[in-house]
Amino acid sequence: MSWRFLHPTDFSEASEVAFAHALKLTVLTGGELRILHVAPDAGGSGWKHFPGVREALERWGVLPVGSPPSAVAGLGVDIEKVQTAGADPVAHTAEFLRRHPADVIVMATHPRDGLAAWRQPSVAAAISQHAGEIALFVPEGAAGFVSPDTGALDLRRILIPVDHEPAPQPVQRSERDHTQGDPVDRGHSSFS
Repeated sequence: MSWRFLHPTDFSEASEVAFAHALKLTVLTGGELRILHVAPDAGGSGWKHFPGVREALERWGVLPVGSPPSAVAGLGVDIEKVQTAGADPVAHTAEFLRRHPADVIVMATHPRDGLAAWRQPSVAAAISQHAGEIALFVPEGAAGFVSPDTGALDLRRILIPVDHEPAPQPVQRSERDHTQGDPVDRGHSSFS
């Protein structure tokens, strides 16, 4: 099974870290990655702000330095950068997912506390709730488990919260395929 990943980005530093996670997971699974940016003024100048896929893979030693763009596809992955104009990133991302389904959404989240959380809810949480897809949140300021500099994984334990929706089987299969028998904590919560 080829995994389909979506990485919505706001071009922030936190999104760069989340991008490293999305790219690493795409390469590990031989999957598809769509990098999506929604902005009111999504003109041609925005392309230069997208994360550099080939540059990251060269930095990680997956591709030789100076590789042509076609070298990325040679890895058995499909990666596309998408820019769309819109004022509501949640609605535009949901519409994008209707046309281009994803198995996992990998995105940065910017923590909010107190009054800020009430006035401006998390876009990442809203996208996840609206889409109903499996989501990997990489909090702003967190190192995560993929080094953006080297692509190295530093993942010692996995906690998988499990409920009836979304179905946990795809994550459990991936966990089994990629943890090589390392310990995995599973939690179950039922809110019926």
